[in-house]
Amino acid sequence: MLADATALTLLVAYHGYLVLVARRAPGRTIIGRNRAIREAWLREIMSRRADLLAVQTLRNWTMTATFLASTAMLIAIGIVHFIFVNQPGVGASSAILRADLAETKLLLLAGLFFVAFFCFAQTLRVLNHLGFEAAVVDEAIHADTLAHLHRLANAFTLGMRGYYLSLPFALWLFGSVHFLVGAVVLLLLLRRLDFTAAGDAAA
Repeated sequence: MLADATALTLLVAYHGYLVLVARRAPGRTIIGRNRAIREAWLREIMSRRADLLAVQTLRNWTMTATFLASTAMLIAIGIVHFIFVNQPGVGASSAILRADLAETKLLLLAGLFFVAFFCFAQTLRVLNHLGFEAAVVDEAIHADTLAHLHRLANAFTLGMRGYYLSLPFALWLFGSVHFLVGAVVLLLLLRRLDFTAAGDAAA
């Protein structure tokens, strides 16, 4: 229980700290740097009328989000199916209530992938609007386009975060110590991915 509580506390505390820094000093985080780059990209696209570049960029984003959403849903459904197979003849609500510790961990893991699916689905939803707005040169529309661009980027980031967090939660199936070690290793990797060093983008 101590290892579980420590791992969960570390994961929550790190992401809380990341959100705080991203709001107060966005230049220290990759999230903040990417936000500024997206704004500059949109201004350049709309000023130069680089429609082909915009279409290619949005298409690549659409393909990636579609693949990740489909994969997340397949994994989540596979996990839920595995739980129900272990309790044949039991309804969904009863199976969840009667789930043991291992199955509860599996449900949490499936929940992460369901959240990831929802985030990537939101990315695709916003991309549908953005594809039309990016072709319109109008200051009022430009503000909406920029807001949608940031919204879909945030949804995509949260979806990827669900994939990242699935690693320590999958290790949790093997024991609490594995969960703690997986959480620590993941946070060390995310520290390099999420923050900049001396104003330079991290690798």
